[in-house]
Amino acid sequence: GLVFYRGRDRREAEQLAALLRLGRYEEAADVALRRERYEEAIDYLVRAQKGARAAQLALKLGQSRKAAEIFEQTGDLTTALQIFESAGIADRARDVREKLEREPTLDEVAAETGLATGRMCLAPRAQGGGDGEIVRGARWSLGSCTTVSRTGLRGILKGTL
Repeated sequence: GLVFYRGRDRREAEQLAALLRLGRYEEAADVALRRERYEEAIDYLVRAQKGARAAQLALKLGQSRKAAEIFEQTGDLTTALQIFESAGIADRARDVREKLEREPTLDEVAAETGLATGRMCLAPRAQGGGDGEIVRGARWSLGSCTTVSRTGLRGILKGTL
């Protein structure tokens, strides 16, 4: 595939191929963005576990469904629901709403893990309000507060993530 590129394009294509071989997906996304290959950039960002950045790029490109699906995959169900609803994708909005209803409460997670919520660094998600379905991860477990879903928090506290 690289034979079709000349000069700088060929160098960037070779660089992209090398980054992908090394699993350096976020850097590959940056190369793809410079080449205006936005779909590839979104894919590489998802692979790099940079879902929020990938979803924001999808939104900028007017790809609401893709953005919502990325938010859903990364556990940000509230944002996914908002986007599905605003884009008029009722069936997916209903699916995400059902997932949110099945999410455990923080008290259930604490009771299941045997840890009091007071020992954890828990707070509602900073952006978009939220009703507690997105929490800040345990400071002692993650090194710093990181946004995770309640299901993800359960896995962290039980040692399964």
